[in-house]
Amino acid sequence: MSTPPTHTTDVELLERDADEGTAVLSYDLADRPTVAVVDAVATVEGVDPISLEPLHDAVDTDALDRLVGHTRSNGDVRVTFAFAGYEVEIEIGSAGRIRLEPRDR
Repeated sequence: MSTPPTHTTDVELLERDADEGTAVLSYDLADRPTVAVVDAVATVEGVDPISLEPLHDAVDTDALDRLVGHTRSNGDVRVTFAFAGYEVEIEIGSAGRIRLEPRDR
């Protein structure tokens, strides 16, 4: 019997295009965006977040958390980077959204 994935944030799958492999997820702006990204990829892949490569190998996680934390009170921002085979786009406005697009398509 396999253990279900352990997620530490409450990401919600909003839309998924199986043909293109893209997905859009939302997350609570109170959560750290770095943790939400890992949970979003794990949700789409159906794996435990701990099984993914470390996010800090792809992006400066402290800088990303600071940028998004600062933005919550000062306006909209969009950040894009590669992680775990996806082009990850974090969009912060009135809500947190993460768009995942496979890099090999």
